Amino acid sequence: MLRTLAESSSEFRRLSEHVVKTGAVPSRDRFGSGERAVQKALRVVRIERVLISDAETKYRDQRMKMFEHRGAFQSELQDCCALRPDLSYDLDIGLHELLLYHGCRRGSIDGILSEGFDPSRSGERSGQFFGCGTYFADIAAKADTYVDSAADGMKCVVVAQVCLGKALKAFRAMPRFHPSCSEGDDERPAFDSVVGEDTEHGGILDHREYVIYNGAQAMPRYLVWYQHCEDCRCFRCRSASCAFRPSAALPPLPPLKMLQSPGVSLRADAETAAPSTQRACSARGASQRAEMAPQRRFSPRATSWERPQKPRKGTASKLSLGDRIVL
Repeated sequence: MLRTLAESSSEFRRLSEHVVKTGAVPSRDRFGSGERAVQKALRVVRIERVLISDAETKYRDQRMKMFEHRGAFQSELQDCCALRPDLSYDLDIGLHELLLYHGCRRGSIDGILSEGFDPSRSGERSGQFFGCGTYFADIAAKADTYVDSAADGMKCVVVAQVCLGKALKAFRAMPRFHPSCSEGDDERPAFDSVVGEDTEHGGILDHREYVIYNGAQAMPRYLVWYQHCEDCRCFRCRSASCAFRPSAALPPLPPLKMLQSPGVSLRADAETAAPSTQRACSARGASQRAEMAPQRRFSPRATSWERPQKPRKGTASKLSLGDRIVL
């Protein structure tokens, strides 16, 4: 069940300001810009809050298991710009609960709302940089890269409440990583999540990535519907703005001439050309035809020009001084 937030509410202003602010952070654009960072401009249209989700019960149960195993108040992440969830309705047990962005296809949102996040579907669009898990970002510009848009340019990003627990900081790619492989097992893993560090903190990413390997560690909280502004500098917006648009100031092109059927004289078109141009073209064309055409002679007995016949092998041709040799 979804409820649209009023634009005048503090909840709407808090979340929309964070989307616009972090959406303008320079980030890599995987559509055409390569390693170069681009600056986007996002505009929030509406925000819907997820009221009832089947994933909420699983999330609360998983959080209590992590609390019993880890204890409370894990070490804080430095320079984390993610929003903190409103835990006034529940006990904050200090397991790194953050509001993070998850970019996905429009068709995957219904499954997330009904069944929660599925780590087995990771890598369908972006690869598995830190193993088979569900990936989140604290920057809206990074999550926007993986969101598809409708015909009117409307996009939707999922804002989830994620319980990171004990996080492993990753400074390099680990495509085969799983928490159970790190001195733990499926019931009591050594780590609950992975935080891929950015270049500012010694990593290889442009912005941090947060990965969980148990779908019960996250639940959807909001759906943020937004569009790119006209001054957005991402690859797709620049490609759309650079499309050719005919200008009214340009002179109209002359109409195309129809091909004339056989038998229709083209003398009228030839007479319109300048006489000097006609003479120059005629002389040039005649010289080229003379160079390219093979040597021929006229036979009085024939009605057309014919090629000279070469003497057969073994026969001697008698030539007199008055005969002309034709090559």
